Amino acid sequence: MTSTGAAGQTLALKSGADQSGWVITRNTYAARNTTVTIRVSQASDDGNLGMSPAYNPASPYGIYDQANWYRFYTYRNASSGPYRLYAAWKKNGIDGGRDVTGDLAITPQSGVYLRLRFDAGMIHFEASLDGATWKETYNEAFALPGYTLDSNFYYELAGYNTTANGVFAIDGFYIEAAPGESDTKPPSITGVAAQNLTPDGAQIIWQTDEPADSQVEYGVTANYGAMSPLEANLAAFHAVTISNLQANTAYHYRVRSKDGAGNLAVSGDFTFTTAPPSDVIFSDAFNASSLDGNKWRKGSNAGNKTALANNALDLKSQGSESGWIVTRNAHSGRNTTVTVKAAKPNDDGNLGLSPTYNPASKHGLYDQPNWYRFYTYRNGHSGPYRLYVKWHKNGVGNGFDVTGNLAITPQSGVYLRLRFDNNKIYFEASLDGVKWTDTYNETFGLPGYTLDAPFYYELSGYNTGTNGVFTVDDFSINRTMTAPDTQPPQISAVTAQNISSTSAQITWQTDEPGDGEVEYGLTASYGSTTPKAAALAKTHNIALANLQANTAYHYRVKSKDEAGNLAVSGNRTFTTLAPAKIIFSDDFNGGSLDGTKWQLVSILHLSQQQRRAVSFVCGVAEKWRGGRSRCHPDGRSRQSRYRPAKRGLFAAAF
Repeated sequence: MTSTGAAGQTLALKSGADQSGWVITRNTYAARNTTVTIRVSQASDDGNLGMSPAYNPASPYGIYDQANWYRFYTYRNASSGPYRLYAAWKKNGIDGGRDVTGDLAITPQSGVYLRLRFDAGMIHFEASLDGATWKETYNEAFALPGYTLDSNFYYELAGYNTTANGVFAIDGFYIEAAPGESDTKPPSITGVAAQNLTPDGAQIIWQTDEPADSQVEYGVTANYGAMSPLEANLAAFHAVTISNLQANTAYHYRVRSKDGAGNLAVSGDFTFTTAPPSDVIFSDAFNASSLDGNKWRKGSNAGNKTALANNALDLKSQGSESGWIVTRNAHSGRNTTVTVKAAKPNDDGNLGLSPTYNPASKHGLYDQPNWYRFYTYRNGHSGPYRLYVKWHKNGVGNGFDVTGNLAITPQSGVYLRLRFDNNKIYFEASLDGVKWTDTYNETFGLPGYTLDAPFYYELSGYNTGTNGVFTVDDFSINRTMTAPDTQPPQISAVTAQNISSTSAQITWQTDEPGDGEVEYGLTASYGSTTPKAAALAKTHNIALANLQANTAYHYRVKSKDEAGNLAVSGNRTFTTLAPAKIIFSDDFNGGSLDGTKWQLVSILHLSQQQRRAVSFVCGVAEKWRGGRSRCHPDGRSRQSRYRPAKRGLFAAAF
């Protein structure tokens, strides 16, 4: 049988029920500093590229029966919708894995390229829609017990139960060698940025391409003069907070990271300016003996038992009511921050705002048609506390969990902050009141209201007999200053990646949405410019193609914001790779499979009737091996016991 696609002939991995169509390389290959790439011209609901140091030629499930393997799947839930990606493994017989699709949109029309890339210590699961721009979907230190990247591995292509899941079609398989080198290079530093600027502090963040330690030099000149304590833990993502700074002052800084081999990298010079002294509009430390009636109004519902205790505010209630208070006066939102410390979170407590309220309500602002709320909560009254953003807009409610990776315990508490600029609301959280996480933001959207409208701010705990008392402290409203937008975007994290002999991918970030463009050439005069990516974004990704192999290129990036302010990066360089050394390749364009590349299939485990079915249906299947995955990539278990099929079992066909 011949299956022809846009790129020519293809390998069609086909099988009967509870079996896989699978093939495996005749020879084994060391993985270190290699890439293994396939083009999936037709994805299936359960198809994969896999690797293992061993296999059983009689297995109906490919390498799945082996004790140690990695697999990179395409799959779908319920055989509909876009295709997804899943990285899976078995290590000493223990299964693991995760969905790694990210934002890739894989359709039957697009197909997808899958690539396993190995360096000196890691396995990288990478995917591409065009074979030029690659996305790293997952990586980890190579960890098949008892094996290293210098061990020998077989590579498998498999499609399980294709009568139900669809044929898995491949029209290219390649193993390529990349030059290896000892670790004498320092980490590559990218993404250096200053964030969470306050009058007396800042948080410096950056990334390295390998685990390394963290330290920041800083001062009012490029001679610095101060150094943060060394963070000795090796990490790829770095965040260092510096404090005791002067308000409204320009600071110079640079970051330092040293890898496990002792190679030190030092960034270039960067600057930030601390915020001006904040203008306090409203504050209450709840240190009095009773609630300050000049500042707050307590809900008049009978179940509201809110009171001050131990220099904090306990929001308490009886039954299915809320203990709640609201600011006596309303305050406009534009260019302000509203902060409270949830010293003791509960399972349903919140900081909220609304343009209106009913003092007799049993549930605070909830009865109003328009509001935002920032909640702490837990499911089942156990485990870590979580965060939730919710709103009513013209009476229509919506919201979602925004916890992210914050670990909120009864001991840690959490700071909640609503921050407003000229058009957006930000829901921010912190474990220490210094390092803030933007958990969610959106354009301010209470119908009929702008950020200049006056709003009441609410503190509320619902049904505290069941959900626990919501204890808060240190509430404040502060005015922030926003300068007119005459500044160009701040460009950071400029990087050349996925470099091949003829192409490269240029990525960078801006601190505000901007367009994207790359100038490049053999000298710092450039000479070539990519088409402009006109869509405004903070993350930029532009591919360069038709480059010369083993050649040094200069490049710089350009981004212009919505106000027309243009930012241009400094000059950077990269060098394209020498033409790749092809270790193994097959475009599946021959009339039959190359028996010198692929192991011949054994069918001795089949009945005579089944052998006739394989010989007739498969055509050239006798040159391949067959197998399946017992566990669907999304984690749903399947029956794994072998039962002979009533029809052809499996086929690998052209």
